[in-house]
Amino acid sequence: MQNFGFVREESSLSVTDSQRDVVQAQINMINTTADMVVPLTDWRSKFRKFWSDYRWRMRHYFYIHLSVFFINTLLCGVIVWNIEERQIPFIDCWFISATCVFTCGLQTYQFASFRLSSQILLLIFTLISGE
Repeated sequence: MQNFGFVREESSLSVTDSQRDVVQAQINMINTTADMVVPLTDWRSKFRKFWSDYRWRMRHYFYIHLSVFFINTLLCGVIVWNIEERQIPFIDCWFISATCVFTCGLQTYQFASFRLSSQILLLIFTLISGE
């Protein structure tokens, strides 16, 4: 890297030669560090070695998958509960949303008794989490 555009007026600063050498050495060290390139092949080989552990991959995929579904059911249940203005108990809203997310078809309330916005939301979550 070149230090183009770095202009210093000698009359405004009084710096000794040793201070100037220290500053220049620090600038050179920063430039050397900035010009250093990390080889992509080293990073790629480390990533492949890390990913090649089959048990790690399957176990974490399972936990991530399960947590996404669980969070979807909670989120959908809270939204439906608020749309219905808390007239339906939260556990029932959560159960209906879990039924839609897991595409089970179980119901504690009639689907037609929900408001249209709740029905649309439940169908969207069914589409998102479905096949």
